[in-house]
Amino acid sequence: GRRAGLAAALAAALVGAARGTCRCQPSDCFKASSLQEVADIVGSTPSVTMVACVSNNLDQLAVKGQLTDEIIASFSHLESLHIEGADLGQLPKSIGDLTKLQFLWLPRNKLTGQVPDSIGKLANLESLNLNMNALEGPIPSSVGSLAKLTNLELWSNHLSGELPAEVGSLSNLEHLWLGSNRISGTVPASLGNLVKLIDLQLSDNYLNGQLPSFDKLSNLKTLYVTGSFTCGSAPANVAEHSDLPAVGQEIADCSAIDSTLPTASPSEGPVSPVQSPVQSPVQSPVQS
Repeated sequence: GRRAGLAAALAAALVGAARGTCRCQPSDCFKASSLQEVADIVGSTPSVTMVACVSNNLDQLAVKGQLTDEIIASFSHLESLHIEGADLGQLPKSIGDLTKLQFLWLPRNKLTGQVPDSIGKLANLESLNLNMNALEGPIPSSVGSLAKLTNLELWSNHLSGELPAEVGSLSNLEHLWLGSNRISGTVPASLGNLVKLIDLQLSDNYLNGQLPSFDKLSNLKTLYVTGSFTCGSAPANVAEHSDLPAVGQEIADCSAIDSTLPTASPSEGPVSPVQSPVQSPVQSPVQS
């Protein structure tokens, strides 16, 4: 249907974007070299639903310019925004005005500042990827409002504070990557309610205390935690994975979990069509 058509268009555009140029669908913007030029095209063409500006060349920016309120206003009808390998500055509060977005991928863009609370206004968002930036401060509790979210990636930033319990209300979440940050405190028990979860990455933070029971997580295949923990019970589907601990087994040293569960480290995940140095647990926002 319409969603499949959007996915196909996005896939084709992302292949082109791998050359370090921008692609838009259905009207192209390959001649644009700055975000302002992209915004001018998108703002004057309401039929455009996708923008992808991607560069994997460290010597070449994907696109010039930063995300300003004015540029975001021009993107109000977008369903997918993927910028990777740029220098975008801070993530403005106005990002929450892009309420039609299904996919928001902004990895490797030198983003600074905090993730704004307004991110929780993106009610249609299915995939959020802010990996490998310099974002700091707490993860806003408003992310718990993203009811359609299946993929949440905030890996390799400077995020701090406690992991909000509201993340556990994301009932459709399949991939949760929060590793390589400065998150502290305990892992909220609510994460044990994420019954669709496939990947959980919490390594390289400052977490401690009691891990919640994961025995409801029948779909869980990979789990990464490091820290000083006492553990809850293992997932109920361990019989399907010989490398997992036995059902209900208590693990005294949770730092050993990384070696007892199936391994697919962040640098060895599924390959994205755009060949990102940070390979998401999902292939790309176009794969659905």
